[in-house]
Amino acid sequence: MKTETVEIYGAKLELFINDDGKTRPMIIICPGGGYTHVSEREGRPVALCFYGKGYNCGVLTYTCAPEEHFPTQLIQLAFSVKHVRKNAESLFTDPDKICTMGFSAGGHLAACLGCFWPEYGILSQVNAQILCYPVITAGKFAHKSSFENLCEGNEDLMKMVSLEKMVRECVPPTFIWHTKADKSVPVENTLLFDKALTKARIPHETLLFETGAHGISLATEEVVHEANPQPNKEVQIWPDKVDTWLRELWK
Repeated sequence: MKTETVEIYGAKLELFINDDGKTRPMIIICPGGGYTHVSEREGRPVALCFYGKGYNCGVLTYTCAPEEHFPTQLIQLAFSVKHVRKNAESLFTDPDKICTMGFSAGGHLAACLGCFWPEYGILSQVNAQILCYPVITAGKFAHKSSFENLCEGNEDLMKMVSLEKMVRECVPPTFIWHTKADKSVPVENTLLFDKALTKARIPHETLLFETGAHGISLATEEVVHEANPQPNKEVQIWPDKVDTWLRELWK
């Protein structure tokens, strides 16, 4: 394994690269944290999981409130994608197989790039996105604190980043999953985005689980926490489902 950390527009991108000479897809992971911090449980453990499945991975530690607000985080992610694509050869990465993966507020960030990448140029376009219990809507089912932290209370900006209203033809193929038991970010966030993807005819797969509180990450012993104190075998299947979906997409 080759590891390196690069600074990109004030963020840190920690890379985990298979350096066996094979060219592989890249997954850039955006952990959650309500736009106030970046969760460790949704970063390196997830990267190592997918590294083990044959992917190159990056974990983006983007800047958060109160220091930074929208669009800083989006710019950091867009520039991270550009960095990987420009350096694809030295990173043993296929420049046409770059995927974002975001959790909770990080899922909102990943989906923001999926919706708004044309504003940052073709090099920032991702070829797929994985959204894990994502924050999506600023409406009835909003995780209000995420939007307040991101937008500093600017209601017009909140409407602009209510992403179920922003799905266009440019949005990449999407895998999205959520638990119905999530009381922090209601499953309706995923259902609204699924409906918008369907309307826009974006290829996607949606996976729902009955159990599991918010922030469940890999649902393994390694990432248990107060809300999810025990591993959850039902939810543990999602990385395999994502792997299968990506391999089918990119075969």
